[in-house]
Amino acid sequence: MKKTLTMIGNAHIDPVWLWDWRDGFRTTLATFRAAVEILEEFPETVFTTSSPQLVLWVETVDPELFARITDYVAAGRWVIAGGMWIEPDCNLPGAESFARHIYYSQRYMLTRFGRLIGSGYNVDSFGHTATLPKILRAGGLRNYCFSRPGTHEKELPAQTFLWEADDGSQVLSYRIPFSYGTFGGLGAHIDRVRELLDERHPELMCFYGVGNHGGGPTRENILEIRARMADRSDPVRYCFGDPESWFAAERRRRGCGRGDWGDWPVVRGDWPVVRGDLQYHAIGCYSVHRGIKLDVRRAEAALLDAEAFAVMARELCPGLEAPQLDAAWMWLLFNQFHDTLAGTSIAAAYRDARDQLGAAIAAADEAATIALAHIAAAVDTTSARGSDTAGSAGAAGAPGASGASGASGAPGASGAPVHVSDAPVHVSGQSAVPLLVFNPTAHERRELVRCEIAPGEHVDRPAAWEVQGPDGRRLPVQLEPPAAYVDNRVTLCFPARLPALGYARYLLYPVPPVSEELGCSVEPGRSAAPAAVSYPLPDGYLLTLDPEHPERSTLLYQGELLLGLPPQLYALPDSSDTWSHGIDRFAEDFAAEAERFRLLGLRRRLSGVHCDTWCWTFELGASRAWIYLAVDLVHGRLDWRVVVNWQERRAILKLGLEGSELPQLRVAVPFGSREVACDGREFPFGPWCTLETGGRHTLVLANRAIGGASHDGCRLLLTLLRSPAFAHHDPYVITEELDDSAYIDLGVHSFHLAMRAVPGPARALDGARLADSLARPLRAELATVHQGRLTEAAGGWLTVEPENIQVTAVKPSEEGYVAAVRFYESEGQATVARIRWGDCIAQELEVGPHALVTCLIDAAGGLTPVDLIEDPDLAELEDFC
Repeated sequence: MKKTLTMIGNAHIDPVWLWDWRDGFRTTLATFRAAVEILEEFPETVFTTSSPQLVLWVETVDPELFARITDYVAAGRWVIAGGMWIEPDCNLPGAESFARHIYYSQRYMLTRFGRLIGSGYNVDSFGHTATLPKILRAGGLRNYCFSRPGTHEKELPAQTFLWEADDGSQVLSYRIPFSYGTFGGLGAHIDRVRELLDERHPELMCFYGVGNHGGGPTRENILEIRARMADRSDPVRYCFGDPESWFAAERRRRGCGRGDWGDWPVVRGDWPVVRGDLQYHAIGCYSVHRGIKLDVRRAEAALLDAEAFAVMARELCPGLEAPQLDAAWMWLLFNQFHDTLAGTSIAAAYRDARDQLGAAIAAADEAATIALAHIAAAVDTTSARGSDTAGSAGAAGAPGASGASGASGAPGASGAPVHVSDAPVHVSGQSAVPLLVFNPTAHERRELVRCEIAPGEHVDRPAAWEVQGPDGRRLPVQLEPPAAYVDNRVTLCFPARLPALGYARYLLYPVPPVSEELGCSVEPGRSAAPAAVSYPLPDGYLLTLDPEHPERSTLLYQGELLLGLPPQLYALPDSSDTWSHGIDRFAEDFAAEAERFRLLGLRRRLSGVHCDTWCWTFELGASRAWIYLAVDLVHGRLDWRVVVNWQERRAILKLGLEGSELPQLRVAVPFGSREVACDGREFPFGPWCTLETGGRHTLVLANRAIGGASHDGCRLLLTLLRSPAFAHHDPYVITEELDDSAYIDLGVHSFHLAMRAVPGPARALDGARLADSLARPLRAELATVHQGRLTEAAGGWLTVEPENIQVTAVKPSEEGYVAAVRFYESEGQATVARIRWGDCIAQELEVGPHALVTCLIDAAGGLTPVDLIEDPDLAELEDFC
């Protein structure tokens, strides 16, 4: 068999990197115009690009060029690969963001070109999460091209292999040799690739073309390749091609037998199988530039909430149109581009990203506010006026485990009854403040709710408040400091129970103070007689905080130390560039290299009936830090807020959780989780993790926008901040004096984490639920007093069981369906999922271990499984394995 190099002419374009998006916009237009000219001059050539966002730019401003591109797409000479809206970072986006990359990308291809993309193509992304194969397959993508990690960073058995996800989904994957472009001489690049041709790799792809800042294949490139084709003495055959055609040919060639793959498993077709993630290339990208990480997470949560609330509003208020959030999603996806989300672009690019993500968040918040206003207008709140005869909500009004709360006849969009209670609540002889609390997630929630009362609204500020919920019980309300210190303004805190994807009405009313517990006392700067305080937590755990000996605070179980408190703050010197090229950890000997912040003291800040708050104070050099711990006295949850004034240049800030035995670590990845080796290497850190002690205890930890961590066998170390210079790339050596503005993330930052201690082995569902409650909190809205057809609680029209089915999105669907729901199986167990909409009969669906499923739901509760493109008319692509 004659060995073959298929020459892939391409232009990888960074729309943002060492330039802003406007420059990237202009570069895209110029590159695509040049590519069309090459295709016209050399009829045997093929051009490959990615990212429908780039094609949309051309369509928007140059219809003539777009028409020529359309013709070449139809002829098979212009190939759009990737299947994602932009080439994203493939570690840090949330699960639903990956789904929307494919959704918008593939739908754009269908509407503009009448075809789908078949090959994933993230040739410049810095690493690839372990669950990506099942996401790709769920979007109709059967192949995958990447270049990082390189051969020096990750051992792989071959250039071509089957990459397998936790559910068994596989994509035929190709690691591009050396580079996706030719930044030096093309001849030398071809010679390096052809050296890899052997009996196991008789046919390879060789990528060429000027990339990053545009350019693509040049006339000189084509002429040089033509000369090699004409050289009959060359034992290698050269041809022009594209990834889609090459993968199709590779599948036809399977089974020819290409040698021994060593210890790697092999499937039919003689391809080795690789499982797990593809790391590590640039570990600093997980944690550099806190601002972009946080804004992306905020936008993801805001858009998911807006869609969930839109579904609720359409059911409770028939006739409402779904909000138009496509533009907001596209701004979010655009800013998940790998050089943007990685934190490796120039400072000016992040000013644009802040504005673009702000626009997405604002659009989502507007849609959510409008949806909730429609619901609030339909809720009867007249019982807040008071009555001489008090009624009772009774047990019928309390949301049960399924989220149902009665059966009044308020019709939904389908005409089926919505679950509401018709038992009114009256506050005898008093005027109450009606408050509606909304749950945007598809599982029941029990947690503390906070709402701020503005001056002059409803009633003057009383000495104390009570709250009455749909179950008829009255509870004291904890008063906390407000955001603004003016007369009559106060923050109210109370425990709430909400049905899945629903709301509950609470009545707030003033009462004479009966004890100091009804409010919240603010402790002075230092207690006159500090004493240790112990908090019994659920399942037998005990939290002890000692202001006199702040370093001796602990989390215990029957006298056994589970976690030492407070978490420790460490600074490490960091001589790496913005990416942290060439390393897989920030310290070879953490104990010797890390400098611990000095603990100055512990004091109780707030003391209340539902929640106590404490604060440890730290310092290191010019930096200061405060770790606040809020102890939820009702549910046993621990909330941490780490506030840091970071002033250390070219350094790393880590937060260490240290226990007697926490060796087993599982972290979230999109639509799943994976075990992580406790070997000191830096790894991408998802929205939650579990730390397990041999099956006896588990610490569940959720966070907002902490992207990197390591575990050295003794402690989990969350990477909070890095402060290299903007866009500093090795081998450039910084010799000039830079001012503070040149360094990333100097200044004040705030981090929010939540923790639970649970007995027994780790469960992914505990982490997913805790992360939901942190990123997508219950939303409380003050209501006016008015008549309405809905009463105190509604929800539960979407019920998904059992609990190992984790719902990631509930969204308005296409015409003819009431909603789309996406979920995955979290515990590795084959399951029969039961999905019920409203009062319809529950539908059953077999779900494999770790499977990712999307369903459209019709008005009768029927399920139509679809892929991530969410088009029920698309036939499922034939499996090639």
